[in-house]
Amino acid sequence: MARRLAWAALAFVAICVAVVLVFRSRLADDRIRTALEAQASAYVGEPVRIGALDFRLFPRPGLTLSRVVVGASNALTIDRLVLSTGLRPLLSRRIAEADLIVDRSRLDAPRFFALLTRPRPGTPASTDGASWFQIDAIRSIALKSVTLVSGRRTLLVNADLSYSARGLEVERVVASAEHTALTAAGAMTDFARRVGHFTIDAAALDLDGLIEFAAPFGGGDTPSAGASRGGPLDITLQIAAKTGRIVGAAFTNLTTRCRLTSGHVVLEPLRLSSFGGAYDGAIAVRTGSAQPQYDWRGAFSGVDVAQLAKFAGASGAITGTLQSRGTLHSAGSEVQRAFTNAAGNVSITIRNGDVPGLEIVRTVILAFGRPSGEAPKGSGEHFSQLSADLAVGGRRATTENLTFASRDFDMRGRGWIDLATHAVALDVDLILSEELSKQAGRDLYRYASEGNRIVLPARITGTAEHPSVTVDIADALARAAKNQLKEKAKSLLNGIIR
Repeated sequence: MARRLAWAALAFVAICVAVVLVFRSRLADDRIRTALEAQASAYVGEPVRIGALDFRLFPRPGLTLSRVVVGASNALTIDRLVLSTGLRPLLSRRIAEADLIVDRSRLDAPRFFALLTRPRPGTPASTDGASWFQIDAIRSIALKSVTLVSGRRTLLVNADLSYSARGLEVERVVASAEHTALTAAGAMTDFARRVGHFTIDAAALDLDGLIEFAAPFGGGDTPSAGASRGGPLDITLQIAAKTGRIVGAAFTNLTTRCRLTSGHVVLEPLRLSSFGGAYDGAIAVRTGSAQPQYDWRGAFSGVDVAQLAKFAGASGAITGTLQSRGTLHSAGSEVQRAFTNAAGNVSITIRNGDVPGLEIVRTVILAFGRPSGEAPKGSGEHFSQLSADLAVGGRRATTENLTFASRDFDMRGRGWIDLATHAVALDVDLILSEELSKQAGRDLYRYASEGNRIVLPARITGTAEHPSVTVDIADALARAAKNQLKEKAKSLLNGIIR
């Protein structure tokens, strides 16, 4: 029995050796590499060079290509490309219904995508030497540890793709990058117009990175290369992410529909949770100019202002609950930097908050009054509502209609805050409550009041974290004198009339 097994094993080895010798005698010709280079170059529209070629029998007969370079710029560099087919087609010098594996490679993503979305590869037109060995059709494509590069962003990808009557089926994509881990699936259903629909499910998502990765697909600041880029495009992505980052801020529960067309990337509606509140809006990117152009629009609700201030680097400056709506525009190759330099208009309302460093009652109001008792420290910090319409630009927010309502005083004014340094400069009118107005000196109460409330001009400077309040005493006295003259003139006129 053992002798029979030994002879069987020996016979098997002999057969394998014979098959290899047949392969070598039948296929060991440099013309195969030349023919494949010619076919690929004709299909791609750019020179294709194959560094080395070898044959394989297991697990499926085929060819292994090494150091495959597409184009003069080496934007598509495939370290290892495996073409698997049947034994009979291979012996007939053909690759029929092949399974293709791209392994451990670095590829320019928009150009690679353009190649994938061409009509299904079939028998090419005859070129010099190409008819000696031909690729008839490709059945499936697998990406193994492939780095896709788009702009300044990269994704490490493993994917399984196949051609079918529907088009190019993307059965599964697993991709990762810094702050990103996602899976995707979908299909390209129209190669002529490059129409596709995909779903993305992300455990973590860098939304800025995704936008920067997607922008070059629609034509950006990098010119098209050869015939492998450009043309119509209509890709729809349904995206859901449990956690992630947007303009550097953390978010949860993101959902959006992303439409990628020639020259545009639009995310609308875009919904997510951040800073304890919710955002509902849209992001639009135009990619046809020298730098991508960004438009942000939408509304925040229920935002914890303390968290937002901490993120902005002004920890402890203000608390409350924010409602906000606005539009911003900017340009730049990096989303976060473009957002930092954005310009536009934003309306804000903050309710039930505190400005711990303001101290208006202690430092200002008591200086003018004759109080019956000293006001408690911190009086005037709390407000019921703060609102303003802001014009944003040059990393500064300017307002002409600041309003502030609190128990001890109201405030209205105009000025600006530097969004980088948090420096503030506000010219305001402080409108004391009736209770505090009554504690002031009689002359001041009589001549510097509007109705039953004293109005004092003031200036707020310093920073958002450490504001400094200065009352314009000269202006207040001038106002009192002006009101006194008006009152005397009124009395004199009444006397003449009588």
